[in-house]
Amino acid sequence: MISVSEYSFLGWFLLAILSCRVIYRDISTRTISNRACAAILGISLLMGFTHIAVVKTILVCVVLLTLYGLSIWGGGDSKLAIAFLPAVSEQYLWLYLLFIAVLGGALAMIYLFYGCFVGMKKVKQRGLPFGIPICLSALFFIAASL
Repeated sequence: MISVSEYSFLGWFLLAILSCRVIYRDISTRTISNRACAAILGISLLMGFTHIAVVKTILVCVVLLTLYGLSIWGGGDSKLAIAFLPAVSEQYLWLYLLFIAVLGGALAMIYLFYGCFVGMKKVKQRGLPFGIPICLSALFFIAASL
């Protein structure tokens, strides 16, 4: 018989595989597919069924949608970050956002440095692949939540 911890590890492993696909696609095309987000949400709901904090999750969703509304990042980034939320334990929700911000800042610094060589216009035109910090942050805090 398979234990709950083995199911949790399997869910995390599936999320890691989907995250690799999302990161690859975000780097290459700067898009995050709805199918990938739906699959991530489904797995996250199954993993976080026992510890979903409704009020804090709604507050985090408002923050993420506000970032989209302020044009800080795209709609795909918001839906990806929201899709991971159910699997992140309540105690890590705000750290999840903070970690996305820190990794996103590091990514912005790397692209700023890259822009010095290829031209900032080219970097601004394509945008930043925020799927990378979102997926890495989510996987880290989902693992911490297990």
